[in-house]
Amino acid sequence: MFENMPGNRVKKIYDYIQEELNKQYSKIMLDAEKKVQEIISEAIANAKSLYLEKIDEIKDEFSKIKNRRIAEAEFNARQKILKQKNDLIYSVFDYVLSKLKQYMTADVYVRFLEKSLTEIALNVRSGKIEVLLCDSDTVTLEDMIKVLEEKINHKFNTDVSFRISQEKIKATGGFIARYADGKISYDYTFEAILDRIKEPLIPVISKILFE
Repeated sequence: MFENMPGNRVKKIYDYIQEELNKQYSKIMLDAEKKVQEIISEAIANAKSLYLEKIDEIKDEFSKIKNRRIAEAEFNARQKILKQKNDLIYSVFDYVLSKLKQYMTADVYVRFLEKSLTEIALNVRSGKIEVLLCDSDTVTLEDMIKVLEEKINHKFNTDVSFRISQEKIKATGGFIARYADGKISYDYTFEAILDRIKEPLIPVISKILFE
């Protein structure tokens, strides 16, 4: 087609085509660059959004961990404080128990024995009751119980015989009384008496110590 055309005309056509190609190429390149910029902007926006999302997740997780650790620390602290308070409360009972050792040599201890044995005698009215004394008690105390037995039976018209057992118990003071068959027993050791009054006393002691 271009063979019969003059050379200058052919050149013009080529130049025109080249110019148009260049224009189209430039347009394509501009569009491509614009598209690339859009894609880059979109990628940056997505990355930023993802970053912020991840940061929020990390912050949230960190906050949970921090709060959990704070909660654990607070819980552990409360537990330690509670243990210290309980230790202090029970040290009061330990002190009371240690003071009761001095109580054994006092006249009030004899009254304690008489009152306790009287309660038993009034409950059973008659029969043989085995009395287990502390391993630290002496024969004098055994003799004292026999004297109290006579006094109680005479005063309350009971017929109870307190037989001192060869078996000894480990306690700060007091005694355990039981029928020979062991089916009924009465625990009058200082430890048992203290245990029976601990629960109502704990809030009272706690209020005095910590408020």
